[in-house]
Parts: sequence; structure tokens; C-alpha cells
Amino acid sequence: MGQIDSLRTEDKFKKTEIGEIPVDWEVVNLGEVAQINMGQSPPSSNCFDHENGLPFFQGKAEFGAKFPKVSKWCNSPRKVAEKGEILVSVRAPVGDVNVALEKCCIGRGLAAIRGTKSDSDFLYFVMNFVKNSLAQIGQGSTFEAINKNVLFELRIPYPPFSEQKNIAKILLTVDEAIEKKKETIEKTKELKKGLMQELLSRGIGHKKFKKTKVGEIPVGWEVKKIADLCILGRGRVISQKEIDLNLGPYPVFSSQSKDQGIMGFINSCDFDGEYVTWTTDGAYAGTVFYRKGKFNCTNVCGTLKSKVDFIDMKYLSYALEKRTKKHVVQCGNPKLMNNVMAQIHIQIPVLSEQKKIAEILLSIDEEIEKEIANKEKLEDIKKGLMQVLLSGKIRVRT
Repeated sequence: MGQIDSLRTEDKFKKTEIGEIPVDWEVVNLGEVAQINMGQSPPSSNCFDHENGLPFFQGKAEFGAKFPKVSKWCNSPRKVAEKGEILVSVRAPVGDVNVALEKCCIGRGLAAIRGTKSDSDFLYFVMNFVKNSLAQIGQGSTFEAINKNVLFELRIPYPPFSEQKNIAKILLTVDEAIEKKKETIEKTKELKKGLMQELLSRGIGHKKFKKTKVGEIPVGWEVKKIADLCILGRGRVISQKEIDLNLGPYPVFSSQSKDQGIMGFINSCDFDGEYVTWTTDGAYAGTVFYRKGKFNCTNVCGTLKSKVDFIDMKYLSYALEKRTKKHVVQCGNPKLMNNVMAQIHIQIPVLSEQKKIAEILLSIDEEIEKEIANKEKLEDIKKGLMQVLLSGKIRVRT
């Protein structure tokens, strides 16, 4: 790998249509340094949901973090991408980038790009770097799409070939570190899944079990409905305008994924204490959260507040996490409303065992959160490196 340098005194820059770049770099059309192959959809009669022919990718829907995920195959492809070629989404949403893991069939939502006078790995990072520009071009078209001419004439930075390879090596190293973090996160999630299955059905140190409506559980555990354990409530409509006009210290939670963010902060709170909340409707219906302290929820959140002295709310959040999804009504907009939540049955160990189970699972969650934070730091490092390396602000010399 080349030497990473801060700028030397002899480094000079020139102004170009893509910004300032080193004087020894060029700006070229993508089509001058790469072969561009636009996809074409095969007859539907030659496409299959099981393995028969080549993997078939139609567009962004099959894209992963870097490599597409196979869900269809084609035994009579009209257009093919070779292993290692860059796949670019050319129909809405425009601009996203993946790499072909193997020879594959590509539909009209994709183009395949192969470096001819440029390092292919370098081109992959350049295409990621300019994908927002491609998306903006696509939005200016009638059907939110780009054609071969747009890709051919796309202006990109073009360092000396040896520097292209060194830039790619550095960014690939960061990519590998990010992938390792992702693998660690997935393995830890699988560990948690197995532990939840064991702890919430077998408990800690039990030898005798009984059959119940929630499955086999230890003798001595009880089964109770949520309605018997908790007071059910719901959040309220909180507009962005209300947040903007009433800034304060108390968070407002809304419907998002498990790693949800906060909608904003206001100067009053509707809830104070320990609660379990869940998303009542939408794509994340049934997603459960443990809350403690002063907070607010919007009207797509249900709330549970204990009305008994023998339930640990952290334990309850884990027990519900394993059960709510099967109670979500999938007709139209997915829903898990209060009347359904009230009838869900939960296995109840003695309080001390609840706390131990929650403590074990919480430690796994904290490990997952730590690894996610580390991955996000690496992703931020990669963004910063792409900015300085692909503009020549930091040089990589042999």
C-alpha cells in the first residue's frame, strides 16, 4: 500500500467542474475509462423463484450493503454482468451501487460497469461517492431514471493508476473492518435469540416443567394476561410544530425500528416511571421498547404500566419481544392495538428470577449496542476518508 501523506508544499490544485483536484489528476467521462452495459429484462417465462440458470437482479430492491441478494434466477438472460462488475441502479431509486459476486443476469433497472482504463475497485468507491449526483439527475427525468448517455458522460476524478489502486486498498480495508463488525453483530443477535428461547421457556436451573397455553414452562411459573398485569395506555398526537414551539428536556418517541431515534424534545412529559411501550401500527407494529424516566410517545405507541408488585418491566419487555409479532394483524396496515395486546399471555417466573433473566439479556443488548456504535464510527471514518482521498486532499503515494 502506498504512503498516506498530508499535502506537501509542492502539491498544487486546479479548479474543475467537480471541484478542486490535484494538478496531476484528470477529470474524465466514466465512459472513457469503463465499459457500460445497460440491463435488459428477460421474458418472464424464463425467470424462476428457484435456482435455474443465472442469478437475476432487476434493481435496487435486491441490493445489500455491497452485494445483491439472490431471490430469482433466469435461464435465458438477455444482458449479463460478470463477477466483480459494478451494478448501478438506473431506475428509481437511481444511483445505488453494488458489486456482482458472480456472473448474473441484469434487468432494465440496472447497469453493469467494468473498468477498462481504471481500477475497478477505485471505480466502485467513485460511484458510491457520486451516487447522490446521479440520484438528482434521475429525479429530473420523467420516469426518475438515467440512460447510458448519462452514465457515459458522468464526470469523475481520475488520479494516476497507481494512486487509484492505493486509494481503493485503503477504503477496502475499512470496508473489511465494517463487515467484520456486522458479522459480530449478527452472531451476537443469534446468541441473544438462543438465550431468549432458553431463558423464557426453561428458566434458570429448573428440573420440572409443565405444559401451558404459552408452551412448556417450569413448574412454579404462572401464565397471565397483559390486562391482568398492566394498565394499558397510548401516546398522543404530537406534531413537529409543537416540538419546535415547546423545546425542552423530555424526549418524544415515535414509531421506528428497534434502533429508533427520537422525534424531538419538549418541555412537558406525559409519562414518568417504568413503562413498556410498543408500536401499534405501521411497518414496525409490535416492536417493543423498555422506557424509564420522563418521556412522551406519539399516538402510534401503546404503553404498559405495571399495576402489580410481582412483575419486572425489563423482563416484561423481553417476554413481549418474543411474542408480539405473532399477534400483529397483517390485513392492510399492520396493527397491534391495545385490545389485542391486553389478551396476550405471558409466562411469569418469581420476581427474583425475572430480574436475573432480564439482567442476562440486557448484557447481550449492551454488547450489541456497543458493536453497532463501533460499526457506525467506522462508517463515519470511511465517509471522511472517501471525501479526502477521492478529492486528493490527502494523497496516497507509492
